[in-house]
Amino acid sequence: MLRDARTLHGSSLSQSGMALAAAQCGLLDESVDCFMRAARADLDCVRPDAALGVHLACYAVLWETVVFGYAGLEFHDDFIAFNPRVPRQFGPFSFNFSWHGSRFTVMLSQGSLTVSSVIDNGKPVVVSCGLADRLKLNPGEEYCRKISPL
Repeated sequence: MLRDARTLHGSSLSQSGMALAAAQCGLLDESVDCFMRAARADLDCVRPDAALGVHLACYAVLWETVVFGYAGLEFHDDFIAFNPRVPRQFGPFSFNFSWHGSRFTVMLSQGSLTVSSVIDNGKPVVVSCGLADRLKLNPGEEYCRKISPL
């Protein structure tokens, strides 16, 4: 792969950073390859310092890859948007996040996106998928949209 010819991968953050960049560019096969290499780095002892503990920052960037790369979460001044790009190799996945004091759970699969607003959130939040179809999501409600498989 071209990225291997240009990158030494000397840092534990290299593969995870490449996974995020590739996901945001829509290069999902390359992203998943980098994602899996980064996720298994400590388990497979590919780095000489693996016995000293896990590379936590690497896993933080993998979380960012899932949230900002595959789910395509974007924060705007007055709304949150999703531009999902779920790799075909992934099954359903979920994550939580907070924004402006409100908490959310996101569930993604090959065919759908569901955003749930926690019941004790104080105010409604505007949510969109693909910067279109904006919907005011009240506390305790769900925003569900079908998404096209890639």
